Amino acid sequence: MTTSVVGPGGTYLSAAGKRHLQKDSARPQDRARIASITKAMIAVLVMQRIEARQ
Repeated sequence: MTTSVVGPGGTYLSAAGKRHLQKDSARPQDRARIASITKAMIAVLVMQRIEARQ
């Protein structure tokens, strides 16, 4: 996990965890992929609604 906070007082960078399992630690300059889970959430809600009608 990496985090950065940018504000008028400056920039704060932090990292925790591993970049790769069994390898080196995370660095503040690492980037993470953010994926959308909206489709999966909508699919679950639709299935719950269908199940509720039966």
